[in-house]
Amino acid sequence: MRTMNIEDVKTYNEAVSYINAIPRFSGKNEMTDTVAFLDAVHIYLKNNQYETSEYKPKIIHVAGTNGKGSTCSYLTSIHRQMGYKTGTFTSPHLVDMVERIAIDGVSISHESFFSYFQIIRTILKEYNEARGTLYHPSFFEFIFFIAVMCFTVEAAQVQIWETGLGGRLDATNSLPDKDICIICEIGMDHMEYLGDTIASIAYEKAGIIREGVPVVAVSNNPQSLSVITDRANEVGAPLIVTPAIKNITYNKKNKGIDFSFESRYYNNATFYLKSGALYQVENATLAIAAVDELYRGACDTATIQRGLDAMIWPGRLEEVEDGVFYDGAHNVDGVNALIDSVSTDGCKGERLLLFSAVDDKQADVMLQNIADSKLFSLVATAHIDSSRGIKREKLEELISVCKSYAVYESVEEAIDALKRIRKKQDYIYVCGSLYMIGELKSRG
Repeated sequence: MRTMNIEDVKTYNEAVSYINAIPRFSGKNEMTDTVAFLDAVHIYLKNNQYETSEYKPKIIHVAGTNGKGSTCSYLTSIHRQMGYKTGTFTSPHLVDMVERIAIDGVSISHESFFSYFQIIRTILKEYNEARGTLYHPSFFEFIFFIAVMCFTVEAAQVQIWETGLGGRLDATNSLPDKDICIICEIGMDHMEYLGDTIASIAYEKAGIIREGVPVVAVSNNPQSLSVITDRANEVGAPLIVTPAIKNITYNKKNKGIDFSFESRYYNNATFYLKSGALYQVENATLAIAAVDELYRGACDTATIQRGLDAMIWPGRLEEVEDGVFYDGAHNVDGVNALIDSVSTDGCKGERLLLFSAVDDKQADVMLQNIADSKLFSLVATAHIDSSRGIKREKLEELISVCKSYAVYESVEEAIDALKRIRKKQDYIYVCGSLYMIGELKSRG
């Protein structure tokens, strides 16, 4: 299939198609190339008076295996309650590419995205002509540069950046100035790119740490924490390890969680999450600890609680309708965390599960853990509408570890079937792939 010439792109939909096609003709660039083009973007912004010496946004950089997006969303919500204008960059998107770039928690419009696409296109042409080069941003870099443009033009006072994959070589790590780094839970995922041990993966994630810039990290894995500690010491970055979480209580009435922890500025603070996902406690604590460090206790707990209350992050144990939950767990640690949350969900009936995954994930381990949990009376599966999705034949083989299972032609057929057979007090869960969540959400 012929790739559209960038000069021929005339609409938002064509821009999305062009960006999606980039992996067919352009791979990942060296960090030096990414930095050089980022400099060109900043020169454009300065020449057009969008970026002035007075514009000094706070830069928050978030890496990790699980929980990055939720942590970014908590940070966005808390900062909005503090009165800051926020720009948030996350990935992947579920339905629409603009979900990756948000101002004050709201995705930018198609029109805005396309206008920034056009500017990046112009900068790219002039950049290559001036240097006699053929540089082209990768898929992720192109969206990253659009976000850089957007946040600066919109004068976001706080910029929250989620890494795409890894950290050390991630496009977001080209950002020259950071105020704080956050490293969420690290687990086994993307091993073909990041290494096949926790230590090697942690090394890549810890690559976002900068000299003198505080870094907040979780303490639940000694292997990853050791690597992060070594990196922080090596570059002289203050390390803040999140305190132990205490008194975690599932609030059955409100389908939420109460928890407390001690910090340097808040002492023994108690908070409430509207989510029933136990794993969100850790993500919320990371966000609170970062705010604690950034503002030295100047943000009071009431403001933080309002931020926690207002946080919305689709596809993370999201109750899309009564008793139907979508969760983006797509690796072993994510599924294990979901199982922990499901075990305390207060379900008075049976639990039904729809599971599918892409072919580079440990679907066999995830399904074995689901089967071993004995929490689900029926596990259904179907091929995701993606070239990366595990094929039906393989899914049928893998899901046979479950005591009771069903295989469907499509995830839409599967979810409809589960809704038909569920009884009033039954719960339905969907997990295994963000691609599947996006596919279901795109139905409306």
